[in-house]
Amino acid sequence: DRIVAPSQSILDKLVADENADAKRCHAIPNGVDTTLFRPADLEQRRAMRAALGFAHSDILFGCVASFSPVKRHVDLLNAFADVVRAHPNARLLLVGKGPLQGDVEAQIAALNLSKNVSLLGARADVDRILPALDAFVLSSNTEGLSNAILEAQACGLPVVATAVGGNPDLVHADSTGWLVPAETPSELARALREVIEHPQTAREFGANARAHVQREHSVDAMAASYERLYRELADAR
Repeated sequence: DRIVAPSQSILDKLVADENADAKRCHAIPNGVDTTLFRPADLEQRRAMRAALGFAHSDILFGCVASFSPVKRHVDLLNAFADVVRAHPNARLLLVGKGPLQGDVEAQIAALNLSKNVSLLGARADVDRILPALDAFVLSSNTEGLSNAILEAQACGLPVVATAVGGNPDLVHADSTGWLVPAETPSELARALREVIEHPQTAREFGANARAHVQREHSVDAMAASYERLYRELADAR
């Protein structure tokens, strides 16, 4: 009766590539628990950084994504190597696991990034890790509506992401973060340097991102949208 996806861009692709009936397509954005995923105060932030082995002065970027081809860690690491040359105190935390972990580890060694990149594995405390970061980054070449981005934004983080799938619905240039073309490490590196070199802008983008998620992507709003859809279909029958 209906085809539901978390972003209109996904539905447009279904209509174009799979001949889905546009009249039956319905977009309901993902929601995130903004009470669980929220910014930390200064004391909590310093404690989490210390627990992870980082200083208050380190610039922490984070990526929560499986080590799979579509997440393009290869591009992220190439970009980050460029960033580190200009900003040696930049650090990158990779949360996740997957089939390409060996390749990621080999690339880190080849780029001499062992002191700057940390592999945290699969974690159950992402809600505690994210508020310790300065920014979130996602370098995928395909996405739906990324829960990882939503969770980072709920924690008040600016986001650097590729302009694919539903990412442009969440990351708004000059408002909540930076969008770059997929598979272009040079552009990704430029955006990451923007975060470091314009910290006030990055903080403002993070605050804007938190407000946007609270307004548009709460769990209650998502549940209410599904309930309305179910009731419309039931009433029609």
